Amino acid sequence: MVVDGESKGVLEVNNQEDLYTVVDGLPDGEHDLLLHRRTEPLVGVTQFLEFVPAEGEALLPVPPAPERRIEVIGDSISAGYGIDGADETCPFTSDTENNYLAYSARIGRLLGADTTIVAWSGRGVVRNYDDEAADTMPKIYGRTIADEAQPAWDFSSWVPQVVVINLGTNDFSINVPGDAQFREPFTNAYAGLVETVRKNYPEAFIFCTIGPMLSDSYPEGAEALTRARAYIGKVVNDRKASGDDRVSLLEFPAHNGEANGLGCDWHPSAKTNELMATQLSTAIKGELGW
Repeated sequence: MVVDGESKGVLEVNNQEDLYTVVDGLPDGEHDLLLHRRTEPLVGVTQFLEFVPAEGEALLPVPPAPERRIEVIGDSISAGYGIDGADETCPFTSDTENNYLAYSARIGRLLGADTTIVAWSGRGVVRNYDDEAADTMPKIYGRTIADEAQPAWDFSSWVPQVVVINLGTNDFSINVPGDAQFREPFTNAYAGLVETVRKNYPEAFIFCTIGPMLSDSYPEGAEALTRARAYIGKVVNDRKASGDDRVSLLEFPAHNGEANGLGCDWHPSAKTNELMATQLSTAIKGELGW
């Protein structure tokens, strides 16, 4: 919860329809309230039904939404996994996930943009973390509710000017297939996702990114960063060669745990996410003039 620009902690909810006290004890006058979901779809679905003001108080008209719109398609990094964790040794919990501090949410505040985030920890482009048998992000992307095939999302209902794809970290996680077996399936799946985005949003600028957790040192011998850079770079170059000049490759530097700390399970810290948002903001300004 953010009240008048200041964080007021976490609103804990249950799995029943209920009425919650969001904030009380405020002085008389106008106040601004922002509710931001911190957690990702694997934790469950949230439905907002209504806001009930205290007796004698009234709701003021909601300001118009920003004209600038950014869509982020990603995994745990974009979801905000482990940002509030003490260090890399803690496991996943909903208490330490904080999307509000993730680069994917920060970028909207930096650029005055409305932002939607489609992200699920452990999911990849063509294979999930440790080959988990679950839908990959290209399958999830077109859904209204992430783990339900129907209803499909109406892409005409919210059209962004910028789409950021930050995927591949899980594809290159444990037991990565060799280049001969993996290059074509990955590039085909990634290219298919980019083509879907382009069909949905013909005018959007698409940033295909390399995440800060990718490294040539892990998994040992997989050359994950080098291969991800080559595979995704090929997709971008092929699109440019075909005449699509509104797509670009952006690489986030490897995160520096010694300098900026680490979140749970070696995920980017709040400071690293801040740096990522700044880098992405600069790139978006450069391409769109925002």
